[in-house]
Amino acid sequence: MSERTTQDVYRERALRSADLAAKLYDADPDERLLLIPTLSPVQIEALEQLWKAPRWDGNVLSKAARSELHGMGLVERWNGFNFITQAGVAVLDTIKGLEKSRG
Repeated sequence: MSERTTQDVYRERALRSADLAAKLYDADPDERLLLIPTLSPVQIEALEQLWKAPRWDGNVLSKAARSELHGMGLVERWNGFNFITQAGVAVLDTIKGLEKSRG
């Protein structure tokens, strides 16, 4: 049995992220709410921070929230930097669309 390499793990996570993003962008606005993961306010704040620009690990709002988002495939880490994924942008877009519709 072959062992999974780090590249395999990153490839699988990237495919999951792209799949979630595609589902969100193809869905109706009401369906999007059912597809996105439930996020805490600090997780949403961390996503917003990473949407503005990639952040060095020491400058991330909450490392715990970042790690949880990373586990969901909404954030990626590379060489000490953290950045939002395609799925993270789609989820944040859905949340912001909901906030706008509520006025």
